Order: sequence, then structure tokens, then C-alpha cells
Amino acid sequence: IVMMIGAGASVAAGIPDFRSPGVGLYSKLATLYPELASRPEAIFELEAFKAKPELFYTVMNEMNMWPDSYQPTNVHRFVRLLQDKGLLLRCYTQNIDTLERVAGVRDELVVEAHGAFSSAHCIECKAEGNMKDVESCAKAGGVPRCKDCGGLVKPDVVFFGESLPSRFFELAKPDTDKCDLLIIIGTSLKVFPFAMVPSFIDKSVPRVLINMTRAGDRTFVFQTDVGGAAQGTEEEEDDDTTSSSGSSEGPNATPMAAAQLGHCYRDLLLLGDCQQIVQRLVNQLGWELPTTTIDSLCDAAHTVAGRD
Repeated sequence: IVMMIGAGASVAAGIPDFRSPGVGLYSKLATLYPELASRPEAIFELEAFKAKPELFYTVMNEMNMWPDSYQPTNVHRFVRLLQDKGLLLRCYTQNIDTLERVAGVRDELVVEAHGAFSSAHCIECKAEGNMKDVESCAKAGGVPRCKDCGGLVKPDVVFFGESLPSRFFELAKPDTDKCDLLIIIGTSLKVFPFAMVPSFIDKSVPRVLINMTRAGDRTFVFQTDVGGAAQGTEEEEDDDTTSSSGSSEGPNATPMAAAQLGHCYRDLLLLGDCQQIVQRLVNQLGWELPTTTIDSLCDAAHTVAGRD
């Protein structure tokens, strides 16, 4: 199983997603900072960081993105469960919160496609910074600087215009070649090249999207695209959210749309709260999500941050 995880997986931990109207990070930034009103995503652009690094660190303080700040959600524990059962080939995450690793997923099974808030480097000389020093400086209202050259120190998160970590490109193709089930949770699939991964999967392999809204544009063919009923919605009376989309027709399906349902042989859309859907899936499988004690959470988080 290959997992793809987006910001929606961490919302229940208290971390805002990016694009939800009114409550997402970009909406909040546009309201709080007039200079970001037209382009809130500029907070993650390298040139903007160079010009006004204090704004980036102010936002990171408000989001409290520092290690040890959050606990894993059901989704992260589900990834851990798949690992423990020997089913997880790889987890690709867009998130920079390291919660997959805090949940106990082994480093080699996680690809942090957009980097992580667990390490930092100087943008000039590339010297590694001490993440605790970076956190302390930023929380005191300062801008972390390199001890070697005086350059700006930036957490190892991927900004717009920067290349993804080489590990993403090294593993994406071999992993998708081996994949026999793709599960995508909590992402709008709008950021590339991360969003390209589902298209690498062989046409015989099932792909499941668990999300609040449909995503992926034309990459997928769901029942709802041709007049069928969405799976996993709150209105659905049948509790079997893990059934395949099959060829059942929705109440509004036209004859042409009904014929097109034959193309829905592998893509399943489960709409709703991803934490609840994951819990229902685990229950239906007769499994239990692993529990994580506060002590083990702290030990894992210190391992993640353990560049000190």
C-alpha cells in the first residue's frame, strides 16, 4: 500500500490546512497581514523569505510548527498500523509537521515530499543549523542567522520554486510500480509534482481518495463524475464505506452516464471527515488503531528533532 497524506490529515491535531475558505492558513494570512492579502502563498516563497524573514517566523510561531507541539491523529496512527501489519510500502506526505514519524512510522517508510520542520540550514553556505536554537531565536522575536556566515537560516521545508527532496524522485517511480493499492487522504492534489503520483499508478491498481471534497481533476473517474452517488458521505444509509464503486447507478444517472460507469472500476471517493472515515475502515477490518502514550510520543518527537 502506498499512502499519500495532505494537510487535511493534520487538521484534527490543531494544525490548519492551507486552502479551506475562512479557516485555512491562506485565508487567515490574508486577513492578518495586509501585505499577503493578494498572494498569501508568498509566505512560502524564497525571495519573500529573503526580503522579510521575520514575517515567516512570526507566522510559524502563530502556527506553532515547532517539534513536540502536536500529537498524531487517527490518520497518522492508521499509517503506523499499516506499517505494523507489513502492508505499508511508503507514505508520501505533503505535511511538514513530522507527525507520521511521531506516530512511530519508520524513517525509511516516510517521504516528506515538502520537507519538514525537524532540521534547518543556512540558505547561503548550506551549513546545518541547530533546530532548538532556531526555535528559541524565532520565539524570542528574532531571525535565526548562520553562525558561520551570518546568512539566513531556514527550516528544511520546500518553498515554491525549490526542488523537492531527491528522495521523492528516487522512490516515486519504483514505489508506484510495486503499488497494489493507493490511499490518498486529506489533500487537494493541487501542488505538483506531488499531485502527479496517482497518475503513475498502473491502470489495474485501485485508488481511494478520502477527503472533504473531490480532488484530482481528471486524474480520477469516480461514480459522482458520471451521475453516481458519492461513497462514504454522511447522508449514505449503508455503512459499508469500503465497498468498491462498482457499477451501481446513482438516481440521476443518464443512460450515457450509466454506460460510463464501466470506467469507474478502480477509483473510490470517500467524502467526509477523514478521521472518522479511517476509524470506520479500521473497525470494519476488525483492527484497532495503535495507542501511543505521552512518553512514547515525546521519545519519538525527540528522535525526529534529534539533531540536538
